[in-house]
Amino acid sequence: MIAKLYHTHDLEALAKMVALFYQEQPADITFLHFNPQMLQFRRIIRKPTLFQHIGLTSSQWGHFQSIKDRFFAANVEKKLSKGDNPPAKVLTNLKFYLKHSPQNAYNTSFGYFWSKSKPKKDDYFRIVFNKPQAIKRIVVNSGLDIFPEDKVYSAVLEISSKNNNRKDCTDYNIIGKFVNGKVDVQNVPYLLNTTEIRCFQIRFQNSQNFWAIIQEISVFVRR
Repeated sequence: MIAKLYHTHDLEALAKMVALFYQEQPADITFLHFNPQMLQFRRIIRKPTLFQHIGLTSSQWGHFQSIKDRFFAANVEKKLSKGDNPPAKVLTNLKFYLKHSPQNAYNTSFGYFWSKSKPKKDDYFRIVFNKPQAIKRIVVNSGLDIFPEDKVYSAVLEISSKNNNRKDCTDYNIIGKFVNGKVDVQNVPYLLNTTEIRCFQIRFQNSQNFWAIIQEISVFVRR
């Protein structure tokens, strides 16, 4: 456990319990037994977290603890571009962790998408706007500092300008390619000669050996 907040009036009882079981188990395990005694029956995690784990030495003899808090605010969760991101549905055929759902990548506040399957050729990550938009720029950042290999490699950014009422789109056009896990496409209307954008997607051109983290998808609308 990296950090835990307790009420001042609970600290004496906590200290006694840690002292009682100090020789039997690590303190963080004792805390997990202490919390239900104080009627906290589920873990409460503040996101983004405020503290990062430093060092490798464990309280267990001969054991090293090379862990990092993936929710630490300083290095993983901040959105870099912060676009307008009009209301849209986010679809993908990739398997993913529930707490790292596709919508997290499109949210403008906290969160990111993390697949639990390795992307294959023609797998997609798709944004379908609730209504057609006049888009001027799209930015996609993948990977994280603590998981640098889990990024988008061989993939393209495609746009469909066809206006229809389906959940999916057709007639995709490639407007950008990922370089080192990132793509930044500007002047979108000039590339497509249209302002009516219904959908866009990330499409993997080849299978990759690592999972994919999409940290941020930022869409900038023409005013």
